Amino acid sequence: MQEKLAAWVRAGGTLICSGPFGLFDQWGRPTGTLLRAGFGDVAFAYGAEQDAWVTDTALPGRVELGRGDVVLSLERLGTPEQHDALLGHFSEAIPVQPVATDVEDVELLLRRADDGTLYLFCINLSAREVRAGTVRVRGEYLQVREASVEGAPVVPATVDEGVTRVPVRLRPGECVCFALGQ
Repeated sequence: MQEKLAAWVRAGGTLICSGPFGLFDQWGRPTGTLLRAGFGDVAFAYGAEQDAWVTDTALPGRVELGRGDVVLSLERLGTPEQHDALLGHFSEAIPVQPVATDVEDVELLLRRADDGTLYLFCINLSAREVRAGTVRVRGEYLQVREASVEGAPVVPATVDEGVTRVPVRLRPGECVCFALGQ
């Protein structure tokens, strides 16, 4: 498995890890194949006193492996700063998020039905303010319908450079569901 993962990273993948990965194989035998490929021959141990992984040498948080990258944090990802750093790595690895918006207080959720239809749920978390703007969905969806309204009217979405932009206007607490078709 580690060889397959290393090949995926070398081909351009980004592997983000909380703690050392692949220290043992599927039978519990020490291996570290993927760790050595990215970070060299480093000894890892869990420091109970520090409540974190420790090494015998200082490590960079990110290394290149072939055309890809390996990102490694030896600490638990429990602080806001660590979450922000992780989100930064995700943003670099995935420049166009599956779904995003700059509209304040709007929560987004994508779900795919068993028949393959992709649904986008948008909810205004504000109890007092109308929220309006654009939701961006990775992919080219030529037909967007508002599934939360009888008759599922077509929404005037636009497609540009692999991203579908869906206009939204939500009253306080309102939720809409869009069906995205290709």
